[in-house]
Amino acid sequence: MKFDAKVTKKNKIAHILARFSKEITIFAHEETPRPMIQTLLFELTASHLLSAAIMLCLVAVVIALIHLVNERRELIKRIEQQKNVPLQNVETELLLRTMKVATWTIDVATGRLQYENDYRQRGNAFRPGGHSRFADTYEQIHPDDQERVAHSLERLCKGEVTDYHEQYRASAYATDDYYWAESYATVAEYSEQGHPITIVGASMIIDERKKLEQDLLDAQQKATESDRMKSAFLSNISHEIRTPLNAIVGFSEIMANLDDPEEKQKLIEIIRRNNAVLLRIINDMVNVSRIESGEEAIVRRPVNLNQLLKKTVNDQQQLVGDNQTTLEARLPEQPTTISSDEGKIGNILQNFISNALKFTPNGTITVGYQPLKETRKVRIYVKDTGKGIAKADQARIFDKFTKLDEFSQGTGLGLYISKQFAHSIGGIIGVESKEGEGSTFWLQLPVS
Repeated sequence: MKFDAKVTKKNKIAHILARFSKEITIFAHEETPRPMIQTLLFELTASHLLSAAIMLCLVAVVIALIHLVNERRELIKRIEQQKNVPLQNVETELLLRTMKVATWTIDVATGRLQYENDYRQRGNAFRPGGHSRFADTYEQIHPDDQERVAHSLERLCKGEVTDYHEQYRASAYATDDYYWAESYATVAEYSEQGHPITIVGASMIIDERKKLEQDLLDAQQKATESDRMKSAFLSNISHEIRTPLNAIVGFSEIMANLDDPEEKQKLIEIIRRNNAVLLRIINDMVNVSRIESGEEAIVRRPVNLNQLLKKTVNDQQQLVGDNQTTLEARLPEQPTTISSDEGKIGNILQNFISNALKFTPNGTITVGYQPLKETRKVRIYVKDTGKGIAKADQARIFDKFTKLDEFSQGTGLGLYISKQFAHSIGGIIGVESKEGEGSTFWLQLPVS
């Protein structure tokens, strides 16, 4: 019986150990604790106090297994994290390349600046070679921006602020041209005392954004100026319309009571001139309305320039009035015929002549043209000996509602309309002038 008891005891120990081994194996593959392990240890210890040495060994094995299991779990986590690193690097590189950003770091202790990546449009032309002191890069910044940028970055390096953001103009090493840049930076690493150790930042070129901002600002200013000029135009147009109307009505009433034929003829000429002025004002308003609505039609047909210029000069003679001005046509013997819109060419010439009469109270106005055989074009001109136009004003006289002399008659639309008409028939207009010597307004058109 004693022998059998020992066998039975050994079998029980073997059974407990087998169950204990199974639970340990399961525990190695799971993260949750196994309560059965504690129960088996209790049974083994309570039933076999004489096997204490064996139990101590088992406890040591359990502790070692637990430690190995924990290490295995940490290793699996690190492996999974490492698997995601290449994907994260690709995503980061794609983001930098798409946004055209350069990344850089600054070692605060040494003042060293290093570019990590540079995907800006102009590439390495903007990146200092190797390591350089970030203070040396201030020389690349526009003098008007240097102090502001340096102050902001130095405050970040001293720990006075946690973030840096500046827009500034900088120049490349390969060229003296300035470009607009925008930079962001923050503190990546602090010392135990709380002082910045490493600064990380990113920069990008923002020329396109700055151009868009400037274009929007210019458009806003232009719209504001246009509104102001429209208000001035509406105020002026009422005066411009009333002036010829008053002359027409007033002289018509006076003429009804006159018997002298010569006096009547003088009044008729005055009424006729004011009729022409009034008609021109109305035509200008109608033409501007058609131009801005896109309803202006083009009628092309053969145009004999000699005939057109003679007719235009004759029609405009009535506008000379009492001025001591001579209006003449200077035409070649052999006429030139072009394919264009006769009405628009005539309107442009009328505006040129009207403008010349305003500023040539005493002198000569010559209308003519010159064939430019080498370019298959022709240049029509109106030349006067008036007071001329200042260089600074020559570029804006073709703008809408522009009047160089606010006291002179007119709406400020004639030259603007002429420019639009010239473009619509494939031509260009311009002016050559010198103060005190007169002006030459010209229209250049293709022959066919």
